[in-house]
Amino acid sequence: IGVPSVTIEKISSFNSTIGLQEVRTPETMDALQGKTNSRTCIDYRGVPVLSSYKPLNIRGMHWVIMSEIDEAEAFAHVYSLRNQIIIGFIVFVAILVIASYFISRKITSPLNELTVSALQLAKGDMNVEIHVQRKDEIGILSMSFRKMQISIRNLIGELRHINQNLESKVVERTEEIQKQKELVEDKNKEIVDSINYALRLQQAILPPLDKVKTRLKQSFILFKPKDIVSGDFFWFHKLEDGSMIVAAVDCTGHGVPGAFVSLVGKMLLDRIIIEKKVTSPAKILFLMDEGVQESLSQKGD
Repeated sequence: IGVPSVTIEKISSFNSTIGLQEVRTPETMDALQGKTNSRTCIDYRGVPVLSSYKPLNIRGMHWVIMSEIDEAEAFAHVYSLRNQIIIGFIVFVAILVIASYFISRKITSPLNELTVSALQLAKGDMNVEIHVQRKDEIGILSMSFRKMQISIRNLIGELRHINQNLESKVVERTEEIQKQKELVEDKNKEIVDSINYALRLQQAILPPLDKVKTRLKQSFILFKPKDIVSGDFFWFHKLEDGSMIVAAVDCTGHGVPGAFVSLVGKMLLDRIIIEKKVTSPAKILFLMDEGVQESLSQKGD
């Protein structure tokens, strides 16, 4: 600590440091300056100490009084008490954890067993065993699960019975619907066959397209009925003088009713133009009006 070797020899010879070893620390300097204080500091040995110092007011002497004790020695009992408290706390926590473990096992074990049973019940296993071995809240909960299990069993039995009845009724209704479907399909086939036959008849009364193309080379015919048969038709005839009469007729109605009216219209045109030799458009329309009323037994202006 910087003490000269001569001083060290004297200290060794006298076996004392009084009046030999200089103590020059901030605390001694403060005390020599007339200050009084108590604090923790580092002494001349470089060791933490608790230091109290005060100047001595003795006439003719410039001394101070200082009392120091090592910090480790001063707080030894405090550190010991602290260590005992820590050890006691650790032991207490260990006992608490062990006790909590056994208590929690006693509580959670039946809950875990009940949870497993509930999961099996949720998966549809209605035969799972639900044990009721306690009379506390957990036992009440187990009893509630058992009652729910019995209720679900009864409900499933009722639903199966209802489902069997429904299945039998569905089978009966399906058979009836299938029979009705087959009947409708048969009737529909008959109707479609009849309409297709009417189509062939309608196509037979229309002028052949090659004949029209021969007479009118720069021509075309677009004939697209809305239904299978049409209430519209076209008519073509070449007169003796080489002129031609072409008619595009739109009859009232469409489909089968329109097709019947178009048949009447075609017959009237044949009779008026080919048989009666009428070529005036106005006269043709007038005679067709009369012919339609006569054929359909109607009267009108």
